[in-house]
Amino acid sequence: MLKKIFSRFKFFSTAYAAFLPESFAILGKGGEKNDCLFPLTNRAIGIGIGTDPNSCAIVYLNSTNSGIEAFHCQLIPQENFWTLTDFSQTGVWLNGKKITPYQPYPLKIGDIFYIANTENTFVVCEYNAPVQKNLQPVQKQVTVKPQPQFPTPPQPPPPSRFK
Repeated sequence: MLKKIFSRFKFFSTAYAAFLPESFAILGKGGEKNDCLFPLTNRAIGIGIGTDPNSCAIVYLNSTNSGIEAFHCQLIPQENFWTLTDFSQTGVWLNGKKITPYQPYPLKIGDIFYIANTENTFVVCEYNAPVQKNLQPVQKQVTVKPQPQFPTPPQPPPPSRFK
């Protein structure tokens, strides 16, 4: 239905018209965020990626030598798509080409971008799940084996007042 409505406007490509911002996600492909799925919810402000937990929703904790900066880049929701903006000195690459800092680039399903180096790669993908209020990575399903219960050692008797 949306495709049909937006097809009348030449400035909407088919890739953008089919997906509203709520149906986007980015999937980490390598490094610290490998196999982490980040649903992109429709927020008034963008989603920062970097090392600063106070200003970024996607935080790299172990990035001392990776070139990722405190506020490296930002994903910003538009009316019918998301944009990627670089705020770093080390760079962001979208589909193999370095993007110009401070200039928003529209994203579509299938786009690949990486920050600082190819180890920190993300793929833009479709996401058809309920909108989440807080952006949290969805990790691989891991089966945790129950830990054996050891009996608590007996306690020594209280000291006697009479000896």
